[in-house]
Amino acid sequence: MRIRAARASEGRALSAPVLRSKASWGYDAAFMRLSAPVLRVSEEEIAAGCALVAVDAEGRPAGVVAVSSAAEEGEAALGRLKRLFVDPAWQGAGLGRALMVAAGGFAQAGLFGARHRSDFFAAPSRNGSARGRGALRRGGVAACCRSTASISTDERAPASGRRAKVQSGRLRMTDWNARLYLRFEDERTRPARDLLAGVPLATARSVVDLGCGPGNSTELLAARFADAQVVGLDNAPDMLAAARRRLPSVAFVEADLAAWQAEAPVDLLFANAVLQWLPDHRALLPRLVGMLAPGGALAVQMPDNLDEPTHVAMRETAGAGPWAARFAARPVDRARLPGIEAYYDLLAPLCRRVDIWLTVYNHALEGVGAIVEWVKGTGLRPYLAPLDEGERAAFLAAYEGRLRQAYGPRADGRVLLRFPRLFIVAVR
Repeated sequence: MRIRAARASEGRALSAPVLRSKASWGYDAAFMRLSAPVLRVSEEEIAAGCALVAVDAEGRPAGVVAVSSAAEEGEAALGRLKRLFVDPAWQGAGLGRALMVAAGGFAQAGLFGARHRSDFFAAPSRNGSARGRGALRRGGVAACCRSTASISTDERAPASGRRAKVQSGRLRMTDWNARLYLRFEDERTRPARDLLAGVPLATARSVVDLGCGPGNSTELLAARFADAQVVGLDNAPDMLAAARRRLPSVAFVEADLAAWQAEAPVDLLFANAVLQWLPDHRALLPRLVGMLAPGGALAVQMPDNLDEPTHVAMRETAGAGPWAARFAARPVDRARLPGIEAYYDLLAPLCRRVDIWLTVYNHALEGVGAIVEWVKGTGLRPYLAPLDEGERAAFLAAYEGRLRQAYGPRADGRVLLRFPRLFIVAVR
């Protein structure tokens, strides 16, 4: 779902969800016939530049918001809410709030015109019932919709804000499987919670979730920084689709983090379990720190498990089977992380505060098969990608056999997956 400015040719298409929405309130046919001329979205209304539309993944209108223009209703009514309708198929998903606050974001940014500073967006702060529907005080723009307004791929948006897919010369794993990744959602989200707990910011205006995946970490950020502009970035379409289903009011953008550049200073860059896939941290981390606003924070969590049996067995299996020559010619394992001291020395000259710590998690899983399923969603992916279906089955069987030698059952029959993770919080 994305929100953009309405187009002059869309009057009839935008009128359809408006009429369906009104009808869903229980009005009879006679009333709807009388109301239709007033409810329809006119070309004049769109031409005034004061209407936004939410469109689904197929480009179909799902909701409309419009504010009045001076040309329509005079200076006294400039910027007041004129219409807000959500198609019944999307009601209850937070889209009405998203449209209302996106309109507020456009008004505050002057994207409706320099004089469209809406009375409507101030009034709800004095109106309890409007606040209950998600309205904000003057200048308050909800995280979910400030981001939508600022990065929409609408014609008004700058080219640099549009969806990007940049080749970086490395293995681009853009086919991440969100369903497989989320099989262990609680275990995978716990490090994100621990990382966020270490962020010392009381407030933030701009938050970017780097490598947001299916939105589990983005959800934590939006809850903690409810008044911030929160945006999720990822290069995997399946992950982004899952994130948008999970948080329909938050903006998610497809981008290659190796090339991505923030358009304005950011208060928090949150990178949970993503930077380990990117090379050259000695260049990458200073570049990210350079995107921070003064007092902003870079929060990073990375698996540090290349010496754990899970990953030792990956390398051994790759080097022992009929596929060994292929892996020898093109190694696929990710690079080792620099040491804690190296990260500190890299960031300390650039930041007023640097916290680095290592946490070892021990996840109780149902058996060795569960470990295989866990790493199939992450570390095993580059090993399985170059193999055909038969080779993958053989690789997984050989790999699981090695794991059974390393992970014996505990007293309750489960196995413990030891998982070290490195945490960094650097404040500029």
